[in-house]
Amino acid sequence: RTLFGIGFMLLFCTLAPLGDALAKILGQTVALGPLIFIRFAIQVIILAPMALAIGGSWHFSGKFLTLSAIRTVLQITGIAIMVVALQYLPLADAVAIVFILPLLVILLGWAVLKEDVSKERLLACVVGFVGTLMVIQPSFQEVGFYAVLPLLVAFIFAIFMLITRFITQENDVIKVQTVNGVMAVVLIAPALLIFKDGSVPLLGKKIEG
Repeated sequence: RTLFGIGFMLLFCTLAPLGDALAKILGQTVALGPLIFIRFAIQVIILAPMALAIGGSWHFSGKFLTLSAIRTVLQITGIAIMVVALQYLPLADAVAIVFILPLLVILLGWAVLKEDVSKERLLACVVGFVGTLMVIQPSFQEVGFYAVLPLLVAFIFAIFMLITRFITQENDVIKVQTVNGVMAVVLIAPALLIFKDGSVPLLGKKIEG
């Protein structure tokens, strides 16, 4: 199971930058609201048939639905902040900062879930965090607080993954993601009706790359 998990983490680390690159490109022409809405709508379209094919009960506990709602809000927030950050930072810098995420997950697993983490891994987390700060510093001098946004994204998704780990212990992953997508669509749709252009004010100096 450990090797299986490592394999999926490597796959994530390969695909995540591709998704960020696509978000950077689309973010230049598509408003933030519709962009995030389309992302979750596609998730529902793809996963809902799979979840229905799996069958089984669709009765979820109140605790599951509450944690799923929190998880969904975290994901929407994290994606939105990352899209904004990508419009102001070079892709390589933004991704390098966000990649502190695995280190944060290790620390949260140790602190919250009481997982066994060696001193060597904890030391590696500290070193990784220091390295992230070194990446942030030159970008911060150019664009200000926008350089800190990917770090905030990493913290948000670390909590997101912690909740994911908890709720998937007793629920099918496909159904969890389907519920996540449906909740996101329901949350975002009213906002799009209120803010019809789907845009958010972005002020500052953009950096190409």
